[in-house]
Amino acid sequence: LLRIFRAAVESQPSIIFFDDIDAISPSGYNDSVSSHVVNTLIRLIDAINLPGLGIGHLRNKSQDICIAILATTSRIEALHKDL
Repeated sequence: LLRIFRAAVESQPSIIFFDDIDAISPSGYNDSVSSHVVNTLIRLIDAINLPGLGIGHLRNKSQDICIAILATTSRIEALHKDL
């Protein structure tokens, strides 16, 4: 995930697209790997707009962030509540 977000910041404008995002961590499936993936994804999304933290420091300080994050699911009920 970090490589994907870093590449998006370095080559913006860019789009990050997750197909069937419910497969990352299905609702009700609470193992440590799934929790780690969801937490990492949320942290990376938050870090995009924080210069000096995470991956936000890769951008020019005067440059607006131009990254769209899109996700699809056909099973909204299966989506992890934090996503």
